[in-house]
Amino acid sequence: MSSEEVNLFLKNWKEGKTNNRLERIEINFGEGKVVDWNGILKGLEPKITDLKTTKRKYIKTIKTEEFKGRAASWIHGGLDIQREDGTIATIFHLCFVSSEENTEIPQPTIDYFEKYRDKDWNSGEVEIEEDGDAEKEGRRLGRLMPIDRFELVVFDPNNHIY
Repeated sequence: MSSEEVNLFLKNWKEGKTNNRLERIEINFGEGKVVDWNGILKGLEPKITDLKTTKRKYIKTIKTEEFKGRAASWIHGGLDIQREDGTIATIFHLCFVSSEENTEIPQPTIDYFEKYRDKDWNSGEVEIEEDGDAEKEGRRLGRLMPIDRFELVVFDPNNHIY
């Protein structure tokens, strides 16, 4: 799936044309590939939520050799897009994900958020710098989202947790 196809999928979801029952989506673009955030976010009017003040609980299905089931996770921050019916989808970019509600947000994650939070993500023209050593280390340790993965979770207007 290309970034443009993800963008069209999200625009159709936002306009209520399709996938109204969507709960979560994860797309791995492949090792060595980088998510094209400009291509995905262009025209979606995403709202940046502060990772220090906004956190939401969601339920994630996990299937590994060690564990199969559902577990609660917390997303701090992220980029929100909203349908006309009030349903919010949070895109896992400029965020921190943890299994505990009050996990301390690592400094590399805060630094990355502050570097990009004031950019116009709707324009499709945000200049994203190549990761420096701090970002690479943050991604290696799981403190920053992987560069090759797009993820989104939907929160309904009645605060139902999927």
